[in-house]
Amino acid sequence: MDKWRTIKEHRVFEHPILSLTTMLRQREDGYQHDIVRLSSLDWVNVVAITPEREIVLIKQWRHGSDEVTLEIPGGLVDQGEDPSLAGPRELAEETGYKSGNWRKIGWTNPNPALFGNTCHTYLALDASLAGPPRPDEAEEIEVFTRPLSDLPDLLKEGKISNCLVVTALAWLWLDGAVPGLALPGQL
Repeated sequence: MDKWRTIKEHRVFEHPILSLTTMLRQREDGYQHDIVRLSSLDWVNVVAITPEREIVLIKQWRHGSDEVTLEIPGGLVDQGEDPSLAGPRELAEETGYKSGNWRKIGWTNPNPALFGNTCHTYLALDASLAGPPRPDEAEEIEVFTRPLSDLPDLLKEGKISNCLVVTALAWLWLDGAVPGLALPGQL
């Protein structure tokens, strides 16, 4: 597979959470092509499970899809922040929950065609409500829990459709850390 080198690039747009760069790239055989790259800080997702075997979920408005989505807590990893610290911060800010039992269960490149960042997925076992949520001013979040056994139906019915959340739940099933959590089709 040929490696591509950058001939020239131009930063078109810069925002605290996203930048857009256009690039002229060239393959080793000389072929050139204009591409677009979106750059973002890394992201973090948290699969928080309570002692009662419930998953902590949130509903929030998403401007990209113009709809309320059902998700797990998560967000941006701040500049210079370790993802292992971003997970507990995001869980507390968005839900008010905390956990003393954290473990990284996976990571993914959200869209390698356009992005170069990573989404880190953490499992927070024995999560408990520690206080009120403290979402960012622009976030409106509804927090609730659902039994883990509801997850397959929430996915099959399309109620959970954010690809990063679906991936995080795949990491949860693959991890096997939650005894008795059946994979879809194994119920």
